[in-house]
Amino acid sequence: MPGVSGNSRGPDKGYKKLKTRLVEEKLAELKCDPIEGMVVLARDETTNIGVRAKLYSELANYVYPKRRAVELETKGDSDLEAVLEKAHVRVKLSRKMDNE
Repeated sequence: MPGVSGNSRGPDKGYKKLKTRLVEEKLAELKCDPIEGMVVLARDETTNIGVRAKLYSELANYVYPKRRAVELETKGDSDLEAVLEKAHVRVKLSRKMDNE
């Protein structure tokens, strides 16, 4: 049948692609931790400030989720307070979903 895959479930939980496993194994073999290396360079005051900023920015992605824009739709609501309250609820729901 057209459009039907052989396995709709996808890969098993914990499955990693071969390339990912090979890279992880090579890094372990070399005793190389890229995150640790980024931290060392970011903390080194002799590192170019632009490079340090980029490193901190990259590291932040691992601990702080990027925020998505929340669209504000009024649909005829002229009461600004009600519109803002609806937007506030949507932001709270979005943050809750990000944390799950």
